[in-house]
Amino acid sequence: LNIRQIRKVLKFLSVENPAELLYNLYESLAESLGEGQKRLFATKPTTGAHWILKAERYLQDLNPIILAMVRDPRAVVSSTLGHWPDYSVADMMRQWLKHLEALEFLEKRHRVIRVCYEDLCREPEQVMREVSTALEVPFENCLLRPELFGVPFAGNSSFEAMGPAISSASRDRWKKALSPDVVNQVEILAGTWLEQSGYEPVGPGSAG
Repeated sequence: LNIRQIRKVLKFLSVENPAELLYNLYESLAESLGEGQKRLFATKPTTGAHWILKAERYLQDLNPIILAMVRDPRAVVSSTLGHWPDYSVADMMRQWLKHLEALEFLEKRHRVIRVCYEDLCREPEQVMREVSTALEVPFENCLLRPELFGVPFAGNSSFEAMGPAISSASRDRWKKALSPDVVNQVEILAGTWLEQSGYEPVGPGSAG
């Protein structure tokens, strides 16, 4: 929708601003699913926090808490190449960097909770307890073994079946899957963001 169309929708629905429209949309969805009494959470596909910036003006009056995942860029590249081997490493790294830059910007304007993928794999219960506390919702076992419309969680890997629980097997797969040249390329492109995000460089070209 463009601005003119949005204004027409707002007038028709008798809401004051886009934020109220967004809230009402998710509130209606929650009611239709019988979850109207619970706190509202809207999810965004894993395309990076920079896409949240496109909708940021709709968030201004909602006081949102933004929950964002950060993953080792070498693992991101390894996973992507496993599905799309012709994908450019440089393009993948541009997306990874845009994600972090967007998070840094959003943190200045909103409350942002970063979740490290590797920590979640290593200590899922501890991390999810911290997340539930930060979001001010009670911790439930479904946070460790979630379901989507009654279908059990299929595991945190798109390469192999790992059962319904969170597995740490995908955490270091990149160490075997990526060549030293690709690892070095990723680390060079990541620059200082790699260590700032808590990841140790291993390639010869990453120093400095």
